[in-house]
Amino acid sequence: MKGIHYLLGNSCNLSCDFCFWDMRVQDVSWEIKENIIDNIIRAGFKQVTISGGEPSINKDFVNVLKRFKENGIATTVHTNAVKFDASLLNLIRPLVTRISLSLDGSTENICVSMRKDPKAYTSVIRLLDQIIEIGIPVNVKTLITKINSDDIVNIGNFLESKKIDYWTLMEFNPINRGNHFKTTFELDDNTFDTIVTRVKDTVKNTVIQVRLLKREPEKYCFVAPNADVYTCIPVKGDVLVGNIY
Repeated sequence: MKGIHYLLGNSCNLSCDFCFWDMRVQDVSWEIKENIIDNIIRAGFKQVTISGGEPSINKDFVNVLKRFKENGIATTVHTNAVKFDASLLNLIRPLVTRISLSLDGSTENICVSMRKDPKAYTSVIRLLDQIIEIGIPVNVKTLITKINSDDIVNIGNFLESKKIDYWTLMEFNPINRGNHFKTTFELDDNTFDTIVTRVKDTVKNTVIQVRLLKREPEKYCFVAPNADVYTCIPVKGDVLVGNIY
């Protein structure tokens, strides 16, 4: 395993009902974050994905990126883009390898149906253009659900005009908080696969990846803010496997 996910904090500035995250871990000091980072480095990982919650609202966000950069670790930031402005983007530009954005609708109304906040659309569209303009590699993720299933091709058509590295189509995995809203979001496997096939037949100039989070879960682990290490097992959700120390 070359990479690891570091969940920088518990807090988020959105409250999406499909979210996999339902831990309640207090933010920790910079000293603890330093220890976590140093242990990730000593463990030999070469890639780290910084997420949360929403990592950009954490007070130590930039310092964490600097620490990994200083040690030659390739760093991806997964963000909902709401807090980002041109100043923050330019500040982290030399510190990140990639930025990963979530776009779950081709219109503001559909994104609001998915994520409740219009900024989940407007901020991503704005930041996507800014990222492309300054030359940071960027990928986009789309969660396919009952709510946006008829709009996925439209999202793909929009992304065809953008110079993104790749687009990931994700199935909804009803674990943790998302399990409470299973009937709202979950598609049956055949419907999901049909949508993916239709998208691939239509969107020809964008690299498309598919993540079957329930059927073919990616093997990965993540470090929580308190240094506990988890993996995700279908049906069971997050399973504690140890501690980064």
